Amino acid sequence: YDYIVPGDPTTPGWASVPGAQRIAPEEACSLPKIPALPLSWRDAKPLLENMNGPEAPQDWQGALPIRYRFTGAVKVHVKVDMDTSMQAYTVVEARIRGSEVPDEWVLLGNHRDAWVFGGVDPSSGTASMMELTRSLGELKQRDVRPRRTIVVCSWDGEEYALTGSTEWGEQFADDLKKKLVAYLNVDESVAGAATTAGPDGLSFSPSAVASLAPMLVEASKDVRAPSEKSLYEAWRATTMRDSKASTPPFDSALVETRIGSGSDHTVFLNHLGRPVINLGFTGDYGVYHSMYDDHYWMSHIGDPAFEYHIALTRIWGLVALRLANADILPFDFGFNASALERFLRELEQKNKFEPRLLSLKRLHARIAEFEKAGNLLREAVAYDLLSGSASPGKIQRLNEELLQVESNWLDPAGIPGRPWFQHLLYSSRYTYAHLEFPGLAEAVERHDWKLGRQQAVLLERAVEKNARLLGSAQSSWEKNKP
Repeated sequence: YDYIVPGDPTTPGWASVPGAQRIAPEEACSLPKIPALPLSWRDAKPLLENMNGPEAPQDWQGALPIRYRFTGAVKVHVKVDMDTSMQAYTVVEARIRGSEVPDEWVLLGNHRDAWVFGGVDPSSGTASMMELTRSLGELKQRDVRPRRTIVVCSWDGEEYALTGSTEWGEQFADDLKKKLVAYLNVDESVAGAATTAGPDGLSFSPSAVASLAPMLVEASKDVRAPSEKSLYEAWRATTMRDSKASTPPFDSALVETRIGSGSDHTVFLNHLGRPVINLGFTGDYGVYHSMYDDHYWMSHIGDPAFEYHIALTRIWGLVALRLANADILPFDFGFNASALERFLRELEQKNKFEPRLLSLKRLHARIAEFEKAGNLLREAVAYDLLSGSASPGKIQRLNEELLQVESNWLDPAGIPGRPWFQHLLYSSRYTYAHLEFPGLAEAVERHDWKLGRQQAVLLERAVEKNARLLGSAQSSWEKNKP
Protein backbone atom coordinates (compact mmCIF):
# COMPACT_ATOMS: atom_id res chain seq x y z
CA TYR A 1 0.00 0.00 0.00
CA ASP A 2 2.20 2.84 -1.23
CA TYR A 3 -0.50 5.36 -0.31
CA ILE A 4 0.33 4.55 3.34
CA VAL A 5 4.13 4.32 3.07
CA PRO A 6 5.84 3.90 -0.32
CA GLY A 7 9.20 2.25 -0.77
CA ASP A 8 10.69 -0.70 1.07
CA PRO A 9 8.04 -1.84 3.58
CA THR A 10 10.73 -2.85 6.07
CA THR A 11 12.33 0.63 6.23
CA PRO A 12 9.37 3.01 6.50
CA GLY A 13 10.72 6.57 6.51
CA TRP A 14 14.42 5.80 6.27
CA ALA A 15 16.69 4.57 3.48
CA SER A 16 16.87 0.90 2.58
CA VAL A 17 20.64 0.55 2.28
CA PRO A 18 23.01 -2.26 3.29
CA GLY A 19 23.09 -2.54 7.07
CA ALA A 20 19.91 -0.51 7.59
CA GLN A 21 17.69 -1.29 10.55
CA ARG A 22 14.58 -3.13 9.39
CA ILE A 23 11.24 -4.06 10.84
CA ALA A 24 9.76 -7.51 10.37
CA PRO A 25 7.49 -7.82 7.30
CA GLU A 26 4.53 -8.71 9.52
CA GLU A 27 4.96 -5.34 11.30
CA ALA A 28 4.97 -3.32 8.06
CA CYS A 29 1.82 -1.20 7.82
CA SER A 30 2.16 -0.98 4.03
CA LEU A 31 2.01 -4.74 3.47
CA PRO A 32 -1.47 -6.28 3.07
CA LYS A 33 -2.54 -8.73 5.76
CA ILE A 34 -4.74 -10.80 3.46
CA PRO A 35 -2.93 -12.84 0.77
CA ALA A 36 -4.03 -11.84 -2.72
CA LEU A 37 -3.49 -13.40 -6.12
CA PRO A 38 -4.15 -11.58 -9.42
CA LEU A 39 -5.91 -13.87 -11.90
CA SER A 40 -6.37 -13.74 -15.64
CA TRP A 41 -9.95 -14.04 -16.92
CA ARG A 42 -9.17 -17.61 -18.04
CA ASP A 43 -8.24 -18.62 -14.50
CA ALA A 44 -11.06 -16.63 -12.90
CA LYS A 45 -13.82 -17.99 -15.17
CA PRO A 46 -14.20 -21.48 -13.58
CA LEU A 47 -14.27 -19.90 -10.12
CA LEU A 48 -16.95 -17.38 -11.05
CA GLU A 49 -19.16 -19.77 -13.02
CA ASN A 50 -19.26 -22.25 -10.12
CA MET A 51 -20.44 -19.70 -7.58
CA ASN A 52 -24.07 -20.53 -6.75
CA GLY A 53 -25.12 -17.76 -4.37
CA PRO A 54 -27.57 -14.90 -5.02
CA GLU A 55 -27.31 -13.31 -8.43
CA ALA A 56 -25.45 -10.00 -8.48
CA PRO A 57 -27.28 -6.85 -9.64
CA GLN A 58 -26.98 -5.79 -13.25
CA ASP A 59 -24.30 -3.16 -12.62
CA TRP A 60 -22.12 -5.90 -11.12
CA GLN A 61 -22.41 -8.15 -14.18
CA GLY A 62 -19.12 -8.38 -16.07
CA ALA A 63 -18.08 -9.27 -19.59
CA LEU A 64 -17.57 -13.02 -19.23
CA PRO A 65 -20.36 -15.21 -20.71
CA ILE A 66 -21.74 -16.18 -17.30
CA ARG A 67 -24.19 -14.80 -14.73
CA TYR A 68 -22.21 -13.24 -11.91
CA ARG A 69 -23.25 -14.32 -8.40
CA PHE A 70 -22.33 -13.54 -4.81
CA THR A 71 -20.63 -16.23 -2.71
CA GLY A 72 -22.04 -19.75 -2.65
CA ALA A 73 -21.09 -23.13 -1.22
CA VAL A 74 -18.35 -23.91 -3.71
CA LYS A 75 -14.85 -24.29 -2.25
CA VAL A 76 -11.46 -23.84 -3.87
CA HIS A 77 -7.94 -24.32 -2.58
CA VAL A 78 -5.66 -21.41 -3.50
CA LYS A 79 -1.96 -21.54 -2.73
CA VAL A 80 -0.14 -18.21 -2.71
CA ASP A 81 3.64 -18.53 -2.86
CA MET A 82 5.24 -15.22 -1.85
CA ASP A 83 8.92 -14.48 -2.41
CA THR A 84 9.97 -12.18 0.45
CA SER A 85 13.71 -12.30 -0.19
CA MET A 86 15.70 -9.07 -0.46
CA GLN A 87 16.52 -7.91 -3.99
CA ALA A 88 18.82 -5.04 -4.94
CA TYR A 89 17.49 -2.03 -6.84
CA THR A 90 19.83 0.27 -8.73
CA VAL A 91 19.31 3.98 -9.31
CA VAL A 92 21.44 5.35 -12.16
CA GLU A 93 22.38 9.00 -11.63
CA ALA A 94 24.10 11.62 -13.79
CA ARG A 95 24.95 15.25 -13.02
CA ILE A 96 26.03 18.40 -14.78
CA ARG A 97 27.48 20.67 -12.15
CA GLY A 98 26.08 24.19 -12.21
CA SER A 99 28.42 26.97 -13.25
CA GLU A 100 27.18 29.61 -10.77
CA VAL A 101 24.84 28.05 -8.20
CA PRO A 102 26.00 24.41 -7.98
CA ASP A 103 24.24 23.82 -4.67
CA GLU A 104 20.80 24.35 -6.20
CA TRP A 105 19.58 21.30 -8.12
CA VAL A 106 17.02 20.68 -10.84
CA LEU A 107 16.19 16.96 -10.86
CA LEU A 108 14.81 15.01 -13.83
CA GLY A 109 13.64 11.41 -13.53
CA ASN A 110 11.95 8.45 -15.20
CA HIS A 111 11.65 4.84 -14.08
CA ARG A 112 12.97 2.05 -16.29
CA ASP A 113 11.30 -1.04 -14.77
CA ALA A 114 8.12 -2.35 -16.40
CA TRP A 115 5.46 -4.94 -15.61
CA VAL A 116 6.06 -6.67 -18.96
CA PHE A 117 7.64 -5.06 -22.04
CA GLY A 118 6.80 -1.46 -21.18
CA GLY A 119 6.68 0.11 -24.63
CA VAL A 120 4.66 2.99 -23.17
CA ASP A 121 5.19 2.61 -19.45
CA PRO A 122 8.01 3.47 -18.94
CA SER A 123 10.09 3.13 -22.11
CA SER A 124 8.52 6.06 -23.94
CA GLY A 125 9.64 8.23 -21.02
CA THR A 126 13.03 6.52 -20.94
CA ALA A 127 13.53 7.26 -24.65
CA SER A 128 12.84 10.95 -24.03
CA MET A 129 15.18 10.98 -21.04
CA MET A 130 18.00 9.37 -23.01
CA GLU A 131 17.61 11.87 -25.85
CA LEU A 132 17.47 14.75 -23.42
CA THR A 133 20.60 13.62 -21.57
CA ARG A 134 22.39 13.24 -24.93
CA SER A 135 21.46 16.83 -25.77
CA LEU A 136 22.56 18.12 -22.37
CA GLY A 137 25.81 16.21 -22.83
CA GLU A 138 26.42 17.94 -26.16
CA LEU A 139 25.93 21.32 -24.52
CA LYS A 140 28.39 20.36 -21.80
CA GLN A 141 30.98 19.31 -24.41
CA ARG A 142 30.63 22.79 -25.90
CA ASP A 143 31.28 24.17 -22.41
CA VAL A 144 27.68 25.40 -22.12
CA ARG A 145 26.71 24.69 -18.54
CA PRO A 146 23.51 25.53 -16.67
CA ARG A 147 23.74 28.00 -13.80
CA ARG A 148 22.29 25.40 -11.42
CA THR A 149 23.20 21.73 -11.22
CA ILE A 150 21.06 19.38 -13.31
CA VAL A 151 20.66 15.86 -11.92
CA VAL A 152 19.12 13.06 -14.01
CA CYS A 153 17.99 9.80 -12.40
CA SER A 154 16.80 6.52 -13.90
CA TRP A 155 14.69 4.94 -11.19
CA ASP A 156 14.42 1.23 -10.51
CA GLY A 157 11.51 -0.47 -8.75
CA GLU A 158 8.77 2.09 -9.50
CA GLU A 159 6.14 -0.55 -10.19
CA TYR A 160 6.89 -2.07 -6.79
CA ALA A 161 5.70 0.72 -4.48
CA LEU A 162 7.84 3.51 -6.00
CA THR A 163 10.81 1.94 -4.26
CA GLY A 164 13.81 3.26 -6.20
CA SER A 165 12.91 6.95 -6.05
CA THR A 166 11.54 6.71 -2.51
CA GLU A 167 14.67 5.11 -1.06
CA TRP A 168 16.95 7.52 -2.97
CA GLY A 169 14.90 10.44 -1.69
CA GLU A 170 15.03 9.16 1.88
CA GLN A 171 18.78 8.47 1.64
CA PHE A 172 19.60 12.00 0.49
CA ALA A 173 16.73 13.76 2.25
CA ASP A 174 18.85 16.39 4.01
CA ASP A 175 20.55 17.51 0.79
CA LEU A 176 17.32 17.45 -1.20
CA LYS A 177 15.43 19.56 1.32
CA LYS A 178 18.16 22.20 1.15
CA LYS A 179 19.12 22.10 -2.51
CA LEU A 180 16.33 20.76 -4.71
CA VAL A 181 14.60 23.51 -6.69
CA ALA A 182 12.15 21.18 -8.46
CA TYR A 183 11.68 17.61 -9.63
CA LEU A 184 10.51 17.07 -13.24
CA ASN A 185 9.00 13.62 -13.69
CA VAL A 186 8.12 11.76 -16.87
CA ASP A 187 6.56 8.35 -16.34
CA GLU A 188 5.36 7.93 -19.93
CA SER A 189 6.07 10.40 -22.72
CA VAL A 190 3.21 9.10 -24.85
CA ALA A 191 0.35 7.18 -23.22
CA GLY A 192 -2.17 7.27 -26.04
CA ALA A 193 -2.79 6.30 -29.65
CA ALA A 194 -1.85 9.13 -31.99
CA THR A 195 -3.30 7.15 -34.90
CA THR A 196 -6.84 7.53 -33.51
CA ALA A 197 -6.51 10.90 -31.76
CA GLY A 198 -8.14 13.01 -34.46
CA PRO A 199 -6.94 16.27 -36.04
CA ASP A 200 -5.98 17.94 -32.75
CA GLY A 201 -3.85 14.97 -31.73
CA LEU A 202 -2.99 13.60 -28.31
CA SER A 203 -3.63 15.70 -25.22
CA PHE A 204 -0.72 17.32 -23.43
CA SER A 205 -1.62 16.46 -19.83
CA PRO A 206 0.89 17.87 -17.35
CA SER A 207 0.39 18.35 -13.65
CA ALA A 208 2.37 20.68 -11.42
CA VAL A 209 2.35 22.36 -8.06
CA ALA A 210 0.37 25.56 -8.52
CA SER A 211 3.37 27.83 -7.96
CA LEU A 212 5.06 26.49 -11.12
CA ALA A 213 1.97 26.19 -13.35
CA PRO A 214 2.27 29.65 -14.99
CA MET A 215 5.91 28.99 -15.90
CA LEU A 216 4.92 25.72 -17.58
CA VAL A 217 2.24 27.47 -19.65
CA GLU A 218 4.76 30.09 -20.82
CA ALA A 219 7.30 27.42 -21.76
CA SER A 220 4.72 25.60 -23.89
CA LYS A 221 4.50 28.65 -26.17
CA ASP A 222 8.10 28.04 -27.31
CA VAL A 223 7.75 24.36 -28.26
CA ARG A 224 6.28 23.07 -31.51
CA ALA A 225 3.60 20.38 -31.30
CA PRO A 226 3.29 17.57 -33.87
CA SER A 227 0.29 19.40 -35.32
CA GLU A 228 2.66 22.23 -36.37
CA LYS A 229 0.99 24.57 -33.88
CA SER A 230 2.80 25.68 -30.79
CA LEU A 231 2.40 23.21 -27.96
CA TYR A 232 0.44 25.92 -26.16
CA GLU A 233 -2.07 26.26 -29.01
CA ALA A 234 -2.44 22.49 -29.37
CA TRP A 235 -2.85 22.15 -25.61
CA ARG A 236 -5.68 24.69 -25.57
CA ALA A 237 -7.37 22.94 -28.50
CA THR A 238 -7.27 19.45 -26.96
CA THR A 239 -8.34 20.78 -23.55
CA MET A 240 -11.36 22.39 -25.19
CA ARG A 241 -12.08 19.16 -27.10
CA ASP A 242 -11.71 16.85 -24.11
CA SER A 243 -13.87 19.02 -21.84
CA LYS A 244 -16.47 19.52 -24.60
CA ALA A 245 -16.29 23.25 -23.91
CA SER A 246 -17.59 25.83 -26.34
CA THR A 247 -14.86 28.37 -25.58
CA PRO A 248 -11.09 28.00 -25.16
CA PRO A 249 -9.86 27.53 -21.57
CA PHE A 250 -8.14 30.22 -19.57
CA ASP A 251 -4.41 29.65 -19.13
CA SER A 252 -5.04 29.13 -15.42
CA ALA A 253 -7.14 26.05 -16.23
CA LEU A 254 -4.61 24.32 -18.47
CA VAL A 255 -2.28 22.79 -15.88
CA GLU A 256 -3.70 20.20 -13.49
CA THR A 257 -2.65 21.49 -10.08
CA ARG A 258 -4.21 18.63 -8.12
CA ILE A 259 -1.51 16.01 -7.73
CA GLY A 260 -2.05 12.48 -6.47
CA SER A 261 0.46 9.65 -6.18
CA GLY A 262 1.36 6.64 -8.32
CA SER A 263 4.65 7.84 -9.78
CA ASP A 264 8.14 8.85 -8.75
CA HIS A 265 7.31 12.44 -7.82
CA THR A 266 5.70 11.21 -4.60
CA VAL A 267 8.70 11.22 -2.26
CA PHE A 268 9.87 14.65 -3.42
CA LEU A 269 6.52 16.39 -3.00
CA ASN A 270 4.77 14.55 -0.20
CA HIS A 271 7.72 13.64 2.02
CA LEU A 272 10.39 16.24 1.25
CA GLY A 273 8.24 19.24 0.35
CA ARG A 274 9.91 20.00 -2.97
CA PRO A 275 7.96 21.31 -5.99
CA VAL A 276 7.21 18.82 -8.77
CA ILE A 277 6.02 18.76 -12.36
CA ASN A 278 4.74 15.70 -14.26
CA LEU A 279 4.81 15.77 -18.07
CA GLY A 280 3.25 13.53 -20.72
CA PHE A 281 0.86 13.15 -23.64
CA THR A 282 -2.31 11.10 -23.16
CA GLY A 283 -5.12 9.60 -25.21
CA ASP A 284 -6.86 6.26 -25.79
CA TYR A 285 -4.58 3.67 -24.24
CA GLY A 286 -6.02 0.20 -23.80
CA VAL A 287 -2.83 -1.77 -23.19
CA TYR A 288 -1.82 -0.32 -19.80
CA HIS A 289 0.36 -2.70 -17.75
CA SER A 290 -0.31 -5.58 -20.16
CA MET A 291 1.86 -7.71 -22.44
CA TYR A 292 0.53 -5.69 -25.38
CA ASP A 293 2.29 -2.54 -24.15
CA ASP A 294 5.34 -3.10 -26.33
CA HIS A 295 7.44 -1.52 -29.05
CA TYR A 296 5.11 -2.82 -31.77
CA TRP A 297 2.12 -1.03 -30.20
CA MET A 298 4.07 2.21 -29.90
CA SER A 299 5.61 2.09 -33.39
CA HIS A 300 2.35 1.16 -35.14
CA ILE A 301 -0.43 2.66 -33.00
CA GLY A 302 0.88 4.91 -30.25
CA ASP A 303 3.34 7.27 -31.94
CA PRO A 304 4.50 5.78 -35.27
CA ALA A 305 6.49 8.86 -36.26
CA PHE A 306 7.77 9.34 -32.68
CA GLU A 307 6.90 13.02 -33.07
CA TYR A 308 5.15 13.20 -29.69
CA HIS A 309 8.28 11.76 -28.11
CA ILE A 310 10.23 14.62 -29.67
CA ALA A 311 7.75 17.25 -28.46
CA LEU A 312 7.80 15.85 -24.93
CA THR A 313 11.61 15.81 -24.90
CA ARG A 314 11.65 19.44 -25.99
CA ILE A 315 9.24 20.71 -23.33
CA TRP A 316 11.00 18.64 -20.66
CA GLY A 317 14.37 20.07 -21.62
CA LEU A 318 13.09 23.62 -21.95
CA VAL A 319 11.45 23.61 -18.52
CA ALA A 320 14.58 22.08 -16.99
CA LEU A 321 16.83 24.72 -18.52
CA ARG A 322 14.54 27.59 -17.57
CA LEU A 323 14.59 26.43 -13.96
CA ALA A 324 18.33 25.79 -14.08
CA ASN A 325 19.19 29.14 -15.67
CA ALA A 326 16.59 31.53 -14.24
CA ASP A 327 18.04 34.51 -12.40
CA ILE A 328 14.95 34.52 -10.18
CA LEU A 329 13.15 31.21 -9.74
CA PRO A 330 9.80 31.35 -11.60
CA PHE A 331 7.47 30.66 -8.68
CA ASP A 332 4.11 32.45 -8.81
CA PHE A 333 2.66 32.43 -5.31
CA GLY A 334 -0.22 34.71 -6.24
CA PHE A 335 -1.45 31.99 -8.59
CA ASN A 336 -0.59 29.42 -5.92
CA ALA A 337 -2.94 31.17 -3.49
CA SER A 338 -5.77 31.32 -6.02
CA ALA A 339 -5.46 27.55 -6.47
CA LEU A 340 -5.62 27.06 -2.69
CA GLU A 341 -8.80 29.14 -2.55
CA ARG A 342 -10.29 26.97 -5.28
CA PHE A 343 -9.31 23.79 -3.43
CA LEU A 344 -10.95 25.07 -0.25
CA ARG A 345 -14.19 26.04 -1.97
CA GLU A 346 -14.36 22.63 -3.65
CA LEU A 347 -13.96 20.96 -0.26
CA GLU A 348 -16.78 23.08 1.20
CA GLN A 349 -19.10 22.45 -1.74
CA LYS A 350 -18.52 18.70 -1.68
CA ASN A 351 -18.93 18.38 2.09
CA LYS A 352 -21.77 20.50 3.45
CA PHE A 353 -21.28 21.27 7.14
CA GLU A 354 -22.39 23.94 9.56
CA PRO A 355 -19.91 26.67 10.61
CA ARG A 356 -20.56 25.83 14.27
CA LEU A 357 -18.95 22.43 13.61
CA LEU A 358 -16.03 23.77 11.62
CA SER A 359 -15.39 27.33 10.48
CA LEU A 360 -12.95 27.91 7.62
CA LYS A 361 -13.42 31.67 7.59
CA ARG A 362 -9.97 32.35 9.04
CA LEU A 363 -8.34 30.02 6.51
CA HIS A 364 -10.04 31.87 3.64
CA ALA A 365 -8.71 35.15 5.10
CA ARG A 366 -5.16 33.82 5.43
CA ILE A 367 -5.22 32.60 1.81
CA ALA A 368 -6.34 36.06 0.67
CA GLU A 369 -3.38 37.59 2.54
CA PHE A 370 -1.04 35.05 0.94
CA GLU A 371 -2.39 35.90 -2.52
CA LYS A 372 -1.94 39.63 -1.95
CA ALA A 373 1.62 39.14 -0.69
CA GLY A 374 2.49 36.92 -3.66
CA ASN A 375 1.14 39.39 -6.20
CA LEU A 376 2.85 42.39 -4.58
CA LEU A 377 6.20 40.59 -4.51
CA ARG A 378 5.86 39.55 -8.15
CA GLU A 379 5.11 43.14 -9.20
CA ALA A 380 8.02 44.57 -7.19
CA VAL A 381 10.48 42.07 -8.62
CA ALA A 382 9.24 42.54 -12.19
CA TYR A 383 9.68 46.31 -11.93
CA ASP A 384 13.27 46.04 -10.72
CA LEU A 385 14.20 43.43 -13.32
CA LEU A 386 12.94 45.69 -16.09
CA SER A 387 14.98 48.57 -14.72
CA GLY A 388 18.07 46.38 -14.25
CA SER A 389 18.47 47.30 -10.59
CA ALA A 390 18.76 43.83 -9.02
CA SER A 391 22.16 42.79 -7.67
CA PRO A 392 23.29 39.12 -7.63
CA GLY A 393 23.30 39.03 -3.82
CA LYS A 394 19.80 40.44 -3.66
CA ILE A 395 18.56 37.88 -6.20
CA GLN A 396 20.15 34.99 -4.30
CA ARG A 397 18.49 36.04 -1.04
CA LEU A 398 15.13 36.22 -2.79
CA ASN A 399 15.56 32.76 -4.31
CA GLU A 400 16.31 31.32 -0.89
CA GLU A 401 13.11 32.87 0.45
CA LEU A 402 11.07 31.55 -2.47
CA LEU A 403 12.33 28.02 -1.87
CA GLN A 404 11.57 28.38 1.84
CA VAL A 405 7.91 29.02 1.01
CA GLU A 406 7.67 25.54 -0.52
CA SER A 407 9.44 24.01 2.48
CA ASN A 408 6.96 25.64 4.86
CA TRP A 409 4.11 23.46 3.57
CA LEU A 410 5.57 20.45 5.37
CA ASP A 411 4.25 19.30 8.74
CA PRO A 412 6.76 16.92 10.39
CA ALA A 413 3.90 15.14 12.19
CA GLY A 414 2.38 14.18 8.84
CA ILE A 415 -1.21 13.46 7.90
CA PRO A 416 -3.15 11.81 10.75
CA GLY A 417 -2.83 8.07 10.23
CA ARG A 418 -0.22 8.43 7.47
CA PRO A 419 2.76 10.28 8.98
CA TRP A 420 5.09 9.59 6.03
CA PHE A 421 2.94 11.96 3.95
CA GLN A 422 3.84 15.37 5.38
CA HIS A 423 2.60 17.94 2.85
CA LEU A 424 -0.25 20.08 4.14
CA LEU A 425 -1.57 20.91 0.66
CA TYR A 426 -1.06 17.81 -1.49
CA SER A 427 -1.49 14.09 -0.98
CA SER A 428 -3.35 11.10 -2.36
CA ARG A 429 -6.33 9.24 -1.03
CA TYR A 430 -6.11 5.58 -0.07
CA THR A 431 -5.61 5.12 -3.82
CA TYR A 432 -3.54 7.14 -6.26
CA ALA A 433 -6.27 9.81 -6.56
CA HIS A 434 -5.40 13.38 -5.62
CA LEU A 435 -6.46 14.88 -2.29
CA GLU A 436 -5.97 18.55 -1.42
CA PHE A 437 -5.64 19.74 2.20
CA PRO A 438 -5.44 16.02 3.06
CA GLY A 439 -5.55 16.19 6.85
CA LEU A 440 -8.48 18.60 6.80
CA ALA A 441 -10.33 16.81 3.99
CA GLU A 442 -10.13 13.37 5.58
CA ALA A 443 -11.29 14.75 8.93
CA VAL A 444 -14.28 16.45 7.28
CA GLU A 445 -15.20 13.31 5.34
CA ARG A 446 -15.16 11.30 8.59
CA HIS A 447 -17.14 14.04 10.40
CA ASP A 448 -14.31 14.28 12.93
CA TRP A 449 -14.85 17.96 13.68
CA LYS A 450 -12.30 18.17 16.48
CA LEU A 451 -9.57 16.87 14.19
CA GLY A 452 -10.89 19.09 11.41
CA ARG A 453 -10.48 22.18 13.58
CA GLN A 454 -6.94 21.12 14.48
CA GLN A 455 -6.04 20.61 10.82
CA ALA A 456 -7.59 23.95 9.85
CA VAL A 457 -5.39 25.68 12.44
CA LEU A 458 -2.28 23.97 11.01
CA LEU A 459 -3.20 25.24 7.56
CA GLU A 460 -3.94 28.75 8.83
CA ARG A 461 -0.53 28.92 10.50
CA ALA A 462 1.33 27.63 7.44
CA VAL A 463 -0.44 30.02 5.04
CA GLU A 464 0.05 32.93 7.44
CA LYS A 465 3.73 32.07 7.84
CA ASN A 466 4.23 32.09 4.08
CA ALA A 467 2.29 35.34 3.65
CA ARG A 468 4.62 36.94 6.22
CA LEU A 469 7.66 35.45 4.48
CA LEU A 470 6.60 36.90 1.12
CA GLY A 471 5.86 40.26 2.74
CA SER A 472 9.27 40.27 4.38
CA ALA A 473 10.89 39.31 1.06
CA GLN A 474 9.15 42.23 -0.66
CA SER A 475 10.24 44.68 2.05
CA SER A 476 13.82 43.45 1.89
CA TRP A 477 13.81 43.61 -1.89
CA GLU A 478 12.54 47.19 -2.01
CA LYS A 479 14.73 48.35 0.88
CA ASN A 480 17.92 47.16 -0.78
CA LYS A 481 17.50 49.08 -4.01
CA PRO A 482 20.83 50.51 -5.22
